Amino acid sequence: MTSSILDSTGQPYRIAHAADRSTRRGPQFTVLNDDIDRLIPSNDRKTLVSLSNRLFVNMGVPRACILQKADYSVGEAWLPSYLGADQEKGKQVTKFLQDVWYPQSDVRGGIFDWHKILELSSVEIDRSGDVFWILVVGADNFPRIQMIPSHRCRSAYDSVIKTGDYAGYRINDGIIYFRSGRPAAYRFDVGVDGVEQFKDIPAADVIHLFDPSHCEQGRGLPAFTHALESLKMSLLSTEDERIRQQIISRLHLTVFNATGAPDIDDPANDMDGGGLGTSPTAFSTQSFPGGVMYLPGDGQHRMEQMEHKNPGPNWDTFQDRLNREAVIPVWSYNVWKSSGQGTAERGEIVKCRRFVTKRQGQLFYAARRAVSWAYSVFAAAGRLPKLEAPTLWDFSRPPRLSVDDGRESKMELEELRAGSRNLSEVLEARGLNETDFLTSRAHSIWMRKHIAHSVADKLNATHGMVHTVEDREMFMITPNEVAEVQTAVDDNENQYNANGERLRFENLKSKFDAYGVAVRAGAITPAVMDEETFRAEAGLPNMSPAVLGAWKEDKGFRRPITLASPSGFKSPSPPQQPIED
Repeated sequence: MTSSILDSTGQPYRIAHAADRSTRRGPQFTVLNDDIDRLIPSNDRKTLVSLSNRLFVNMGVPRACILQKADYSVGEAWLPSYLGADQEKGKQVTKFLQDVWYPQSDVRGGIFDWHKILELSSVEIDRSGDVFWILVVGADNFPRIQMIPSHRCRSAYDSVIKTGDYAGYRINDGIIYFRSGRPAAYRFDVGVDGVEQFKDIPAADVIHLFDPSHCEQGRGLPAFTHALESLKMSLLSTEDERIRQQIISRLHLTVFNATGAPDIDDPANDMDGGGLGTSPTAFSTQSFPGGVMYLPGDGQHRMEQMEHKNPGPNWDTFQDRLNREAVIPVWSYNVWKSSGQGTAERGEIVKCRRFVTKRQGQLFYAARRAVSWAYSVFAAAGRLPKLEAPTLWDFSRPPRLSVDDGRESKMELEELRAGSRNLSEVLEARGLNETDFLTSRAHSIWMRKHIAHSVADKLNATHGMVHTVEDREMFMITPNEVAEVQTAVDDNENQYNANGERLRFENLKSKFDAYGVAVRAGAITPAVMDEETFRAEAGLPNMSPAVLGAWKEDKGFRRPITLASPSGFKSPSPPQQPIED
């Protein structure tokens, strides 16, 4: 049997100080190790959600964090893109979903379209912990989404269902579970005017969105759960400070005199109290926009101006600490107070990108499932063609959050030229799809050229002239003169061909040089086929009969070939020696 090592107080010595539960180390918390749904039961979760909603309505910092994350995560993007092999059918389906289903995807209609569903879902995840989409097919056989807020999914307590379709299933906080822990159905309160009426909806018809922080978690918690108490204290403290400031702002001067009251002989003063008195609150003056307080001056007559010294730096620092503690796990602290340093600002932007990417991953799950379901309903009704991969969808994303668009765009362009980044990556950072971008660009270029040729032909026929409208004149990148632009454009267009011609010439010259060296060294015996090959590669005409005859006379041996002089032409005389004096 082993014994523990004791410390100076006779208690077992622990290397982990936090494991020491002695009160000499301060207040101790009860040891609770259990599933998070039991540690935070449904009633506690409802309390957290209620407080989170109140703070969202009344405090700017958590509200800005939640709304900004939703805005940057959704934006005007999330347009569908089919990834299957049958692209022609996919384009037809994509256009139908975007033009017909997106504007009517919510059961309420109006401003509640596809983008509003995604935006409000992101807000609900942070504010209330979770949100539910019920997939509904109306009497018109049109698929729609009905958003259900967090408080509508509930049950009395953790228990086993006794009757109904799910008898024997466990239900906890509105979710009915299989034995494996997977949701089988959801219990919603569909009653109105405060009258409870519960309905169980199969999990296949429900999309549950939340951001779990525990592996066994079944319901979501508000994003500011860790700081709800601090934010509540900050809100109450701000309310008290606001009242104090309102009182002080009404007092501008304090007058000390013998009576502690205004001079009743001064016509500028009015007695609001209805008679003489010495109470400072009994008198006011019309000479100042605020108020004047009168106090006994112990025989000295003087005036003092009120100084506003609160809230002081200590109050500001503590409020800043509470807001920093609340914001850091959820969004950038710059939403509350900017650091003013470029490096720190960029670091916060990178952190926000990670928050946005994570939220987009959660929304992507819901979006792909909803779009696949909506397509299946339309396809079953014969309104859309059958796709080979009906669940293979992707969605566009909004432009990436940036602190310096110009610098990042220049960096992306340099990486694209160097080949370290693909065009698709650059376009995705700007919220664009590569296929859609290239298709749109090709259409724009074709239309530009078509209009230029059509208009030029029409004007030439009308005025009897021949003028060509060149593409560079239709689309000039820089405001330089046409001649300079022409040279630059031609150089760019012919750069590849010019480089290729130059390379072929250098290779041919090297071959000629090497061949000549080899012949002179006796390593190669020249033959007729050699000259035929070189002439073909150099683009020279075929050998003339005289050259062929010379090869025949040489009997395979190389000898110098001189061109015969034309008839009547005399060779120049040999140079004469200079006359020496």
